[in-house]
Amino acid sequence: MKIAVISTLTYGSGGSEALWAKMAKSALQSGHQIASLSFRWPEIPGHLLDLQRQGAQLFFRPRRNTRISRVIGRYTTPLRALGKFRPDLVAFNQGASFDVVQDSEVRRFLRHCLGGEGGGNVPYVILCHANSEEDILCDDDRREASRFFAGAHRVLAVSPRLLDTVRRQIADPLPNGLVVNNPVNLANSNQVAYPPMDGPVRMACLGSLLPVKGWDILFESLAGDAWRSRDWRLTVAGDGHLRGYLSELAHYFGIADRIDFAGFVKNVRELWGCHHLMVFASRREGGPMVVVEALVCGRPVVSTDVGLVSDWVQEGETGFIASAPTVRSFRAALERAWAAKPRWPEMGHRAHEFAVGRADPDPGGTLLRILCEAAGHGTPVGSAAK
Repeated sequence: MKIAVISTLTYGSGGSEALWAKMAKSALQSGHQIASLSFRWPEIPGHLLDLQRQGAQLFFRPRRNTRISRVIGRYTTPLRALGKFRPDLVAFNQGASFDVVQDSEVRRFLRHCLGGEGGGNVPYVILCHANSEEDILCDDDRREASRFFAGAHRVLAVSPRLLDTVRRQIADPLPNGLVVNNPVNLANSNQVAYPPMDGPVRMACLGSLLPVKGWDILFESLAGDAWRSRDWRLTVAGDGHLRGYLSELAHYFGIADRIDFAGFVKNVRELWGCHHLMVFASRREGGPMVVVEALVCGRPVVSTDVGLVSDWVQEGETGFIASAPTVRSFRAALERAWAAKPRWPEMGHRAHEFAVGRADPDPGGTLLRILCEAAGHGTPVGSAAK
């Protein structure tokens, strides 16, 4: 079977690439053919290079939507090259749930490959990783999205909350909707030994240094009067363009001497070997796997109520949930966590058992089975290609 993957991620690599990359690896090992289309970046992300070495075909399109790139794209668009691959199935991997609806080039691909201009009715699957819950689509985009989703064999989302959000935003029950799990990016699922609590409390937050991750909420929450008299340190594990601002913000709040900027951390298990608590103040998420990974490693979590968090974190049992991404709400969740500090090792053990029992041991294989089912199903897509 020939599987084409169109990824709409607008930055080099990220968590929303992990699931389809796992699927593609399984597919290649099983004798299927893979072709992918993504935006071109100065350096090809590692997961794409790995797939290329295993036999996948890679296609790229210009990252900037300038007038020149649009004119050139009409004649040399990589989407045409992807169409010549003649896929048996197309998987749309969307960083946000309505990327394809708002991408005229990909909509042309739908018309060409899936419904007209010599193309056939190729079945397709949509995978959604995140979306802004407060967004409301204009009528034209909503109708376009409804047609696009209705024509899919499956509409996949990485959390129940995300799938419900998509349904509400297009006012459609999406009976073809299904929740799938992202991969847990750990060498193994064993619990990491809980470190001694005879020194400062060591908290960690993993994530890109971007505004959506709520670093400002986290820093201000830890700058309250109650926290000035407590013995704690925070490790910021991630890279991004806010690095300079966050350093200045830490000085502004008077907590710079307690914060360690560690950059991107590859070995997550090693990180949790010397940290007691995961803190995560993100404003918006789909399926934040850093939370799941902390739970699997056996660490209680304090997080805002975003994405899959409320499905994985049990209030007072395995962590604490802030009802809103605000300083007041997150600070209250931190206070509940601090009051329960003697129970953190026990909570971490419960978190590990719960997360290991819930996680999909082979999410790439699960996605591949869904795609194989879709290719055999042959869902007509003519209405979705308009």
